[in-house]
Amino acid sequence: MRAFLKFIGATAAIIVVCLCLLLSVFLFWPRSGVESRTFDPVVWKSASATKGDETRLFMVDSLLDKHQLVGRPRADVVALLGEPDSTPYFRYYDMVYYLGRERRAFGIDSEWLVLKLSQGVVSEVRVVTD
Repeated sequence: MRAFLKFIGATAAIIVVCLCLLLSVFLFWPRSGVESRTFDPVVWKSASATKGDETRLFMVDSLLDKHQLVGRPRADVVALLGEPDSTPYFRYYDMVYYLGRERRAFGIDSEWLVLKLSQGVVSEVRVVTD
C-alpha cells in the first residue's frame, strides 16, 4: 500500500508540473508569425484601427526604439502617428493607438500604445493590453 501511495504522489506531482508548464506556455510564450517591421509613419497612419489589422503591432518596437516620444508636444506626436484612435478604453491616458492582437501564443486580448500628456507634452508612453 505504501508503494502505491508513493506512485500516486509521484504521478500527481508530474501531472502538476506538466500543467504548470503548459499554462506558462499558454500565457507567456510569444506568438509565432509576429513579424517586426521598421517604423514607417505613412504606413502607420494608413493602418486600420480595427481588429485584424496588426500593421502597427509589427512596427511598435521600431517606433519606440527610434523615436523618443516622451518630451514631445502633442502636435509632434500627431504629425508622426496621426490622430489617436477613438476608444472607450484607457480613459486615464490622453492618446491611445490600437496595435493588434497581443503577442502571446494564445493571445485573446489586444495591445495598445498609450500616451499620457502633462501640459500638452508626452510624459509617459506604454504598450498595454486590454
